[in-house]
Amino acid sequence: MKMKEEVVYRKMVDADYQEVLEMVIETWNYREWIEKPLVKPMAEFFLCDLLVGADDVFVAVIADKVAGIVATSHEQWSRLQYVWQRRQLKALLQLAGFEDKNYIFAQYMETMNIDEELLALSGKKYGGALNLLIVKEGYQGLGIGGKLYKHFYDYLQGLGVKNFYLFTDNSSNFKFYDHKRLTRVNQKNFFWKDKDGEPHKKPEIYYLYEGNITI
Repeated sequence: MKMKEEVVYRKMVDADYQEVLEMVIETWNYREWIEKPLVKPMAEFFLCDLLVGADDVFVAVIADKVAGIVATSHEQWSRLQYVWQRRQLKALLQLAGFEDKNYIFAQYMETMNIDEELLALSGKKYGGALNLLIVKEGYQGLGIGGKLYKHFYDYLQGLGVKNFYLFTDNSSNFKFYDHKRLTRVNQKNFFWKDKDGEPHKKPEIYYLYEGNITI
């Protein structure tokens, strides 16, 4: 990509959805560890779970292509509502006989419960959350992530929010948040299992970070 190409920052529209979905699939390498028929539905579940509770979704666009996204929530839903929503979906999947056929999805739901557990263990109430922040491969190193993060920060600051949280893991660029001087509050290991139920040797580590906002 040429450095001279303009980066446009704007609200996400529905026409951006498929590009954002593909960005999620590529960022977390869905095609490498999920059976092909389940790649898109699992990625959509993950993405929609993050977007449904967001009240501000902003994208970075270069040459009409989405290069990054940031999604913010501001006390729109209580955490219990998120838990109940996921339980409802899990029940629907069980009724459809889908979950029993996909050992990965069952574990995926477990990892979402880890996030809620980490938040509960913090014993804190936050005014906002960073739901999602991705910069597409090939567009990294151009300052897009920093500008999207600043948009997120400024948005909450304008609402008078004093603090926020986010979930991430060691398969993501969690060091970005260390660089932003956020505080790692809690973490938990999760060992993914193969089809035979054998756990992987190395765990995936899930983190809860928090940050303060200067009013």
